[in-house]
Parts: sequence; structure tokens; C-alpha cells
Amino acid sequence: MFKKLSMIFILIILLLHFFATPIHGQYLDPDVKWDKDQWEHMLAGAVTDILVRGPYINKSWRDTATKRLALVLALSIIYEAYQAKRDEEIGWLGSPGGGFGLLDIAANLAGAASLEILFHIFGLDKRKANLIIGFKLN
Repeated sequence: MFKKLSMIFILIILLLHFFATPIHGQYLDPDVKWDKDQWEHMLAGAVTDILVRGPYINKSWRDTATKRLALVLALSIIYEAYQAKRDEEIGWLGSPGGGFGLLDIAANLAGAASLEILFHIFGLDKRKANLIIGFKLN
């Protein structure tokens, strides 16, 4: 069984090697340094974390910080995929700020995690956070 699977795997690798077209990372955003764009993504991650706490998200998905961060990660990936598709259509792939940005996703998560840490440090319970955010949590 294992020998058949390994032979199939080797065959797939050989087929991909000879017939696949190289991508060369053209869909990735070439940003490698922390810039204004990443600060904007960090703010967007914090705002997304606040919005994920809202009543329009199922309670089982917003009851822990881990689940809220997972939602922020999923929304960040969806947005970056949309941005890469849009940049492909208008010819911005490979330019700074254009394409699928791994650093942008990391900045979104950093913003959301920073907000979660601040809520934990300052001990914002649901009642105090409701006053700050403007809608009822959980």
C-alpha cells in the first residue's frame, strides 16, 4: 500500500515538474518592511476584532479570544485574496502594495491581538466594554 502511494506521489511530482507553469510568486505583495500600509492594516485588524464582538456574529464564535482571532485571520485572508484578484485585473501584481500580502495579514492579526491584550490588561468586562464600543457584547 505504502509503495503504491509513494509511486503515485512521485508520478504527480514529475508531472507537475514538467507540465506546470512556474508562478515565481507574482501573486505575493513584495512589501518586506513595516510601512504606513501595515499600520493601516493593524488598525483594520483592531476594528475587525471589535466588530467580531458584535451581536451579528454567532455567540459561539465570539466567546473566546482565540475564536475572534481566527475570524480576523479568515477575513484578512479573504480580503487579501480579493485584493490580489483585483490587482491582477488592473496590472498591479508585483508592485508594492499589490497582490497577496503576508505582512498585511500579520499586521491585521497584530492589531487584533493587541486589542485583545488591552482588553485583558485593563480588565474590561462586558459592561465597561459595552460603554466603550457602543453595542452589547455577548
